[in-house]
Amino acid sequence: MDSHKNYSLFVLLLSSLLYLSSCTSEEEYVMTGEDSLRIKLTAVSDSLEKEFSKRPVKYKFYYPKRGNTYYKLVRKFGQNGADLILALNRIDKKNLKRRDSVVVPDTFVTNWKYYSPFPLKVEEAFQIPKLILVSQRVQAFAAYQLGNLVLWGPTSTGKEETPTPNGLFHTNWKAEETVSTFDDEWILKWSFNIENFEGVSLHQYEMPGYPASHACVRLYEKDAQWIYNWADQWIVTADEESIRAYGTPVIIFDEYDFDDEKPWRKSVNNPDEVKISAGDVEDEINDYLDLILERKKKRIELTAKLDSIKLANKNNKKR
Repeated sequence: MDSHKNYSLFVLLLSSLLYLSSCTSEEEYVMTGEDSLRIKLTAVSDSLEKEFSKRPVKYKFYYPKRGNTYYKLVRKFGQNGADLILALNRIDKKNLKRRDSVVVPDTFVTNWKYYSPFPLKVEEAFQIPKLILVSQRVQAFAAYQLGNLVLWGPTSTGKEETPTPNGLFHTNWKAEETVSTFDDEWILKWSFNIENFEGVSLHQYEMPGYPASHACVRLYEKDAQWIYNWADQWIVTADEESIRAYGTPVIIFDEYDFDDEKPWRKSVNNPDEVKISAGDVEDEINDYLDLILERKKKRIELTAKLDSIKLANKNNKKR
């Protein structure tokens, strides 16, 4: 009887300790909305990594008969397949006609992340709400949310005479349509400036399958419009002379080898030619991580302050 009472008392004491321990843990760490979203996004990335690793994509050359047109690709590969082939070759419909062959995958899936040159997740970017990477070597961009890939696409960066600068930039101001600073006949759609004084921006323009811009980063229209709506603008002072908070960080890195075969065409023999490892991406991010997180903190603080002022003004109007 006494042993039974002692056992019951032991169980009760253990339960109490476990309960108090759990309460202490909850008090020490409260999950934020950012944490919750990161967990969900990372779970998706982990699932896709596992699925994609079962059958890594391989590439081959496709030689169409009697000319290369978009509609021929649609008839053979479907619209999603045709659009994917354009992206893999860094070209648009207009420039497809100039190719006697194109690189095509051995497997077609609707989720383009399967073909991404960039890793599906980057742990070094887990604390960064939004991040855009541009690799000049493989001529592609990637958009990450809390370290998880949400979109990638082809680019055409600066030609050899007018190269796109490497380094850390931010999305500053944007315009649905603007005129190029190099030629007033060039209309740039869905433009997002990333270097205010040099006039470098992300925008829609012709995609010829190689670096051809005057330092800007050319994109497909659908990608340029997506970034236009997704990325954050800077916050400036009333006189527009000073930056109060920076926009979404943009890291441009690598160099394109103008004397070598295009990486995506070399991927036929070695798919890794068009890949960027997670380690390489993390090295690029590490160079700027402290500054990015410092600017993130300041933006959060400023945004909270501005929201508080807006709410106070709104309440005053109701009185």
